[in-house]
Amino acid sequence: MVHGGIMATILDEIMGWSGIYLLKHFTLTKNMNIEFIKAAIVGDTLEAIGRIISREGKRHAEIEGVITNGAGEICAKSKADFTMLSPKLAIRLGLVTVEQMQEFFEPLFRHKI
Repeated sequence: MVHGGIMATILDEIMGWSGIYLLKHFTLTKNMNIEFIKAAIVGDTLEAIGRIISREGKRHAEIEGVITNGAGEICAKSKADFTMLSPKLAIRLGLVTVEQMQEFFEPLFRHKI
């Protein structure tokens, strides 16, 4: 079976990257609740999907994540609150360099920083 900590990491990543890609902001996990439903088996194909549930203003979003197995059965699901940071604030706080922003994140955000 896949360790629950690995499943939690996958859920946190899919939700965080969903926020980055869909909301065009950096996302920092504030809190996260996970429900483990069915054991994920090592070697099975897993799929992780993230979805924005809500966005409140410029700084808060609620995002959910789901992991399914090869048969399409839900193995784990999660909801989390995220703090959103603009790309410029992320640079100012030292979370990402200008070079990293230009090389990797600008194409995701679809605009120059």
